[in-house]
Amino acid sequence: MKSRPLTKKDFKFKNLTKTETTIVLAHLLVSLTFWTIYKFDLIPTENLKAWVSGYYFLVPFAVIGLFFRYLRNFKFYLAWLIISIGQLTVYFMVDGLTDFFYPRGTAFSGLKALLPTLILFQLFRVILLKTQGRELIVTMRRGRFTMWEEEDNRNMTWVEVMFSLLLGGTIVIFNVV
Repeated sequence: MKSRPLTKKDFKFKNLTKTETTIVLAHLLVSLTFWTIYKFDLIPTENLKAWVSGYYFLVPFAVIGLFFRYLRNFKFYLAWLIISIGQLTVYFMVDGLTDFFYPRGTAFSGLKALLPTLILFQLFRVILLKTQGRELIVTMRRGRFTMWEEEDNRNMTWVEVMFSLLLGGTIVIFNVV
């Protein structure tokens, strides 16, 4: 397929739907809950450490794997981009909390993964739009791995599989570095 220039129609600029707003608010609420639990010492820090570590490790996988279609809406993507910048800022603010240390990093290491994952997702999406004229789909959708995409009615290409692996690798690398 021939390369084509990107146009404004390649990016959706619609307002956030109720579902998209709920997703963003739910994430912010969970993050605020973690802070409240820590601030008021509501549960043992060791338990909170495990929850924080697991949650922020899984968030980028969920955003890319479950919400990749929503990320085609620029406003939803922008909301997550702002959240990811906030998470990175929080990471640098709390990085020294010894209660949350692990032998390789901290429970907050996952806060670093969302920003590069979102940037790579959009870069890969634009590359696919420009070179193949189709939207990016990822291998993990709705918690399952498959090559067939029902909504787009097509199989994934090898390029999309590689992009998916690179996105997953980025998440893992930024969680352990």
